[in-house]
Amino acid sequence: MNGKNALVGSSPGLDAVRRAIGQVATTDATVLILGETGTGKELLARLIHEQSPRRSKSFVPVSCAALAPGLITSELFGHEAGAFTGAQKRRIGRFEQADGGTLFLDEIGEMPAEAQAIFLRVLQERVIERVGSGDAVPIDIRVVAATNRNLPNEVAAGKFRADLFYRLNVFPIFAPPLRDRRMDIPELATHFLRLFADKHGRQASEIRPDTMTSFDRARTQIEIAIIHPELAGCWTTFRESASISSPQSPETSRSPPQSRRSCGQPAPIQRSVATPRFRATQFDFLLSRPGP
Repeated sequence: MNGKNALVGSSPGLDAVRRAIGQVATTDATVLILGETGTGKELLARLIHEQSPRRSKSFVPVSCAALAPGLITSELFGHEAGAFTGAQKRRIGRFEQADGGTLFLDEIGEMPAEAQAIFLRVLQERVIERVGSGDAVPIDIRVVAATNRNLPNEVAAGKFRADLFYRLNVFPIFAPPLRDRRMDIPELATHFLRLFADKHGRQASEIRPDTMTSFDRARTQIEIAIIHPELAGCWTTFRESASISSPQSPETSRSPPQSRRSCGQPAPIQRSVATPRFRATQFDFLLSRPGP
């Protein structure tokens, strides 16, 4: 699969993920994606949806950690007009929005206890009730959930319902961290670079070897969530700098600039061993200029 939803890499760990997705995507089984922050869990959920018979319907992502306390049931199940102060008209919740398609519940381990009980019933009965209504609304959804928490430990600590865990853990998929598949780093970096080049109408060439090495030497915290904005930040810096008109030598580019722009404002450079920074002067080595 090509494009921004591609699963990029050829490591054994990623091949195992591909096989798991191929095995479960054509079914309606509930999937629980496990993995650390930045390992691409939502991407895996989207791939499951895109390879399923439900792909022509909606994929609705919900961040459980972002749900406001007191409004969780309204957000998930909707409400009728007049159900509470400020509810001036009927609102369709996320479950109904996903009817016929896939509901992706990200950070499911953050769901409050009271919401867990309601969600469990929905999984069992496949019906919802909007806030302010006693009518049962049947729903036809496929549920994919994800978490960076150890849910068995959360269950043991009384923070997550055991019965809900077993309902979700029908088909678990583990998203391996990038530190366990470092052989994928060059392919990932090149993939992101080409996406940025295509977006801005430029021609992508190869990434400098020393720049690629800086990724590989990063500490174990490095993940896709770091590589992607590093390349994006490099592009932004290059676009804002009118003084870069030709590639500079490696010796020159080793001298860091005194400042870089961030969101349109001057900011001092802060470098970290864990998150290698590209320099604006190196970006001409990443992208080749189109001909006249």
